[in-house]
Order: sequence, then structure tokens, then C-alpha cells
Amino acid sequence: MLQAISALQTGLAQASVLPNESHGDPEAFGQLVAGAVDGVEKSQKDASHLLDLLASGEDVDLHGTMIEIEKADISLRAMASIRTRAIGAYEAVMNMAI
Repeated sequence: MLQAISALQTGLAQASVLPNESHGDPEAFGQLVAGAVDGVEKSQKDASHLLDLLASGEDVDLHGTMIEIEKADISLRAMASIRTRAIGAYEAVMNMAI
């Protein structure tokens, strides 16, 4: 149980990819988005690898595998939600009268 909690804390610490100084710099925003996408992709690959090991009969911690799968699912859903909100904000700005 303590290992699972520490793994979640480690994952949360790694998930914070916000740069310290991002005052309207387009490159910083691009790096932020790229870092977030890379983090989601890594989480998905890790979960897929653990699931493949489990399916092939390897000795893998079932609880750890399920936690990784759920973390990957949550990160993917969060990324999709952020994308949807960003597109909505873009459309709202584009529809503004000047």
C-alpha cells in the first residue's frame, strides 16, 4: 500500500512540467504541451507493457499493473479534456467581434 502511494506521489511530481518562467513565450507553451503529451504517451506505453507482461504469464504485481493502467487512463482523459477546452477557447476568441 505504501509503495502504491509513493508511486502515485512520484508520478505526480513527474507530471508537473510547468516551467518556472512562462510569460507569454510561445516556445515555453510549445514545450509545455510537448512535455504533457510525452508524459501521457510514456504512461500509456508503461501501462501497455505491464499489461502485456501480465497477459503473457510473467510474474508481475497485479495491483501495480492496475494502478499504472488507471494512471494512464486518467492522464489520457485529462489530456482530452484539456484539448477540448483549448479548442473551445480558441473558437470563442475567433468568434469575437473586433
